[in-house]
Amino acid sequence: PWPRKEDLDLSGLDGFAEVLWPGQKCIAIASLHEYAVSIVGTETFLYAVADDPELVEYTYARVGELIVHGFAESAKRPHVGALWLGDDLAYTAGMFYNPEVMRRYLFPWFRQIADIAHAHDLPMIFHSDGDIRPIIPDLIEMGFHAIHPIEPKGMDIVEIKRTYGDRLCVCGNIDLCYTLPRGTPEEVRAEVRQRIRECGPGGGYCLGSANSVPEYVPLKNYVAMLEAWWDYGRYPLALE
Repeated sequence: PWPRKEDLDLSGLDGFAEVLWPGQKCIAIASLHEYAVSIVGTETFLYAVADDPELVEYTYARVGELIVHGFAESAKRPHVGALWLGDDLAYTAGMFYNPEVMRRYLFPWFRQIADIAHAHDLPMIFHSDGDIRPIIPDLIEMGFHAIHPIEPKGMDIVEIKRTYGDRLCVCGNIDLCYTLPRGTPEEVRAEVRQRIRECGPGGGYCLGSANSVPEYVPLKNYVAMLEAWWDYGRYPLALE
């Protein structure tokens, strides 16, 4: 049975209201493309992009109406400070499939979510691993405020900041292949300092890992990242 919008359970999100510090807010996050693909199966879905576009359109629509409703309800919560759409659309070598198909079937749903964020004066963040350069102009045009995590193997964050920094906040980028999981705390501090020096001037950089903080990141390296952010990430920057 297909879920109904009225059965959507936001109790997990509502629970945050009881534990947040004064002035602190949480971020409502969901996926759309990834849920659609998980229902059909990756191989079936990607064949359908070429052979059965009606299936692609239908699946996106059924998932999209639920996710848009969920974001609309989440945005009403006073303890929600931003909306985050997390949808991997690319490998480090390029997009999963033709962006023209995304523009036709997927991005209209993205636009509705961004419109909800704007209606509630909330930042709208988009997450995708890999090289999403072909669709960054689309994200800006749809009204997204930030992109995450600027995976180092896929994109050069300095180039992205230089090209789009007046229209997008760039987030993440601290390496998860070597520095955070296998480097030393000193190497973590050095990379954080370099990233702030490169991307911090003028604002518009939100420091973080190049994806998440998985269990294989040693605690000492995670702490080193936070401490380096605290030491170097204050304005006016003095990192020359």
